[in-house]
Amino acid sequence: MKNNNGDDFIVELTDLENINYHHIAQILGEDIPKLPKIYNRTFGYRIVNKHITELGLYKRELKEFPRPLINFYYLQYLELSETQLKYLSKSIDKLQSLQTLYIKNNQLTSLPESFGNLKSLCLLNLSNNQLTSLPESFGNLESLRLLNLRNNQLTSLPESFGKLLSLNELDLSINSLKDLPKSFSSLQALQKLYLTFNRFDSIPESLFNFKYIQHLRLGGNQLIFLPKKLGNLKSLQRLILTNNQLTTLPESIGNLSALRTLNLSSNRLERLPKSFRNLQSLEELNIAENRLETLPDSLDKLKSLQVLNISRNKELKLPKSILKISNLSRIYALNILNNPSNENILTLLERNGVAVYRD
Repeated sequence: MKNNNGDDFIVELTDLENINYHHIAQILGEDIPKLPKIYNRTFGYRIVNKHITELGLYKRELKEFPRPLINFYYLQYLELSETQLKYLSKSIDKLQSLQTLYIKNNQLTSLPESFGNLKSLCLLNLSNNQLTSLPESFGNLESLRLLNLRNNQLTSLPESFGKLLSLNELDLSINSLKDLPKSFSSLQALQKLYLTFNRFDSIPESLFNFKYIQHLRLGGNQLIFLPKKLGNLKSLQRLILTNNQLTTLPESIGNLSALRTLNLSSNRLERLPKSFRNLQSLEELNIAENRLETLPDSLDKLKSLQVLNISRNKELKLPKSILKISNLSRIYALNILNNPSNENILTLLERNGVAVYRD
């Protein structure tokens, strides 16, 4: 291939480190109507092996893993999202320098056993595929810090999963998980865990050993109760339990002294425990769409509370103590009991500068 000066174009690429389809298209135009031709006609292995560290091939109709990629020995970042991939090459483990891999929005149903040999991998996004299981070798990804497996078809995780000791953030939302392996408790570096829309009917015991977990999402499951051990999660700042079947909360929930956001909407709660008064860091509380008839008089102890959602508790009677929540700035009170007492309290809140959202 020649450039405008008649020189071999491949020489012009020798200093490139970062490259994606759009960069190449701007340079070569009609000479690359389809991506596979880039590898076959343009990229010499000599160049790739020495220089390319980032490659983006997103939104291309690849369907299968491009074989020339296994020769990209220095590749650190690879984007293969929305490429209609159905499987990965067993030789993918030759990419030993790979640190970031995006393969989201494809049609993968499994991963090769060799996948676990990508020991430099720090960030892996496999969301929106059709994975039904993970290979046992998956636990060998010892450098992995961020893992996104959202919206797959996983029913279980391998026991080796507990070997991912560097993992900080894990998204397993929208799968079919009912339990977690015992080894899961070893993931002590975990700070953010998303288990939304699975099939848990109780919180797995392995979660209560996490000393540093800050964000926990368990919405959209089948939880009936919360164990006392929930109070062990002293670092928890954000807890999402919406769309479950909870009828009560343990008194130990008051031990979550770092909690800033709590979402309990769309459950079957009939009351809140007295220990709620201890949630001194709580800034946002959502208890909408439950069966609450009253709130604790001690609600005024929540000095940090700014946003309160009590909507769609049709029999709820507001306590006067709600007027004493010093930092309250917004309250959502749609479709609660329409009586003079509630109306008077909401009016007084408005006079105090609180934004009130109601029918």
